[in-house]
Amino acid sequence: MKKRLIYNFAILIIVFTTLPLFGNQFKSNGQPCNGKEKIHRGHRPPPFENIKFMKNKLKLSEKQIDKIININKKYRAKHIKKREKINPLKREIKKSLQVKKINFKKVKQLLTKISSLNVEIRMNMIKHRIEIEQILTTKQKKNMFKERRKKNRRNHER
Repeated sequence: MKKRLIYNFAILIIVFTTLPLFGNQFKSNGQPCNGKEKIHRGHRPPPFENIKFMKNKLKLSEKQIDKIININKKYRAKHIKKREKINPLKREIKKSLQVKKINFKKVKQLLTKISSLNVEIRMNMIKHRIEIEQILTTKQKKNMFKERRKKNRRNHER
């Protein structure tokens, strides 16, 4: 009984700590993703990868667009590398939990590694945003923040 309780508790911890990692497993039309789609949590591209939107709303110059595209490529590669490191760790956790005697130290270490990789991903996202903001003029930054606020309001109204 006690072992079962510990086992269930460990599974709950793993589920709640790794839930944000799984993200959206389906496209907006309900079809499963094949892993080749862009990495984001909805049907829209990440904010800085939507060049059409940025070009129209922020009135970007061609030089700015080229710089943003290069920055996006750089950070996309970093993001994908980190994500690729997380998947084997998830599989290892799953295997570790399927044995009769669970090694909680190992599970905790794996969860810690996944968490640290997620922190690195988030830090890269922040650096990505800051690097792009350095390219924009003050007027463009104001417009970008206005659009972001509009989007956030729409998301909260749903």
